[in-house]
Amino acid sequence: MECNHYNLAEHSADHVIRIPLPEQPPIACVPVEAGDTVILPFDDTEEMWMVDVGGYLVIVEDGATIFLKGFFQVLDDAGNLTVHVAERDGTPIDVPVRLAATDPNIDITP
Repeated sequence: MECNHYNLAEHSADHVIRIPLPEQPPIACVPVEAGDTVILPFDDTEEMWMVDVGGYLVIVEDGATIFLKGFFQVLDDAGNLTVHVAERDGTPIDVPVRLAATDPNIDITP
């Protein structure tokens, strides 16, 4: 998956990226940088899943797919994630917990 002008979401100067609910096809792609906060167009539910696909954090909920390009490449010196993901109201989502819930075999220890 490459981010292109058909599926690219806006990247703001204040590092807060509000992703609109993607239309048809329901796919959005966001290149992320250290310090970004990505606000999803939906809430964290049991149906939402997250997975690492080639360095992208892929989030799927209710038929919509959001790719966060470079999510796993922007780590701090200690190896911690530096991009934050939140529900539509700004409530933070614990990405490592979501990844583990989606794939219990994933190794998320540093």
